[in-house]
Amino acid sequence: MKNLAIALASTVALFATLQASPLPATLSGLALIAPAMARDYTGDLLCNLTDTRGNRITYGFGNNSHNADGTLGGTFVETGFEKNGALTTYPTGARPVWLYTLNQFDALTVVSRNAPSWRVVMGRITENNGILGAPAVLIDGTTPKARGACYRRTMDTGATVGDLATN
Repeated sequence: MKNLAIALASTVALFATLQASPLPATLSGLALIAPAMARDYTGDLLCNLTDTRGNRITYGFGNNSHNADGTLGGTFVETGFEKNGALTTYPTGARPVWLYTLNQFDALTVVSRNAPSWRVVMGRITENNGILGAPAVLIDGTTPKARGACYRRTMDTGATVGDLATN
């Protein structure tokens, strides 16, 4: 828990720098992942991170479900993953599922259903120059593996999620 708090605190400073600069080209690359379909993009996330070795990592998450009781939580499907320019996409019906819940920072934690030790812990989402985003840390177990920011996608893109993923 102490490592997480330290990693997230240092990421907050990095996030301020990221908000002042244009979104990286990798975010637009993830926008071309799948054929366009009409859907609501509110709540979709793009997480742009840098791992401990300096490698750039981008995750694309599509909003998939929400808690029936109205509490914050539900599932995302991973629409794409990019590391150092190599893009991985998943076919409809086979996209990895990530669970999201409210965390101790009053923000989101996104946990891989297939590998629950892996999670993205976010700080509180804020708006800066029309961009909604939050500092984020990718963690495996208790070890921070990458840090950066997650951005809320609110525009139509090709990264659609017209299915309930199966894995």
